[in-house]
Amino acid sequence: MSYHDVPEGGAAREIGRKIYMDALAGRRGFRDDQLGIDDPELWAEIFEAMGRIALTELTPA
Repeated sequence: MSYHDVPEGGAAREIGRKIYMDALAGRRGFRDDQLGIDDPELWAEIFEAMGRIALTELTPA
């Protein structure tokens, strides 16, 4: 299993997934097989964390 098996989620997860897939996936050192993370639940947490940060940075103070 890999990040391809993460089910759809809320806005934070989907934004995080988009950031990862567009900016990092497939690049040297960032593919799921290179990172050794094969747990979709962990990938969901990673995507959600990335998305939450992006949303926070885009929200006016």
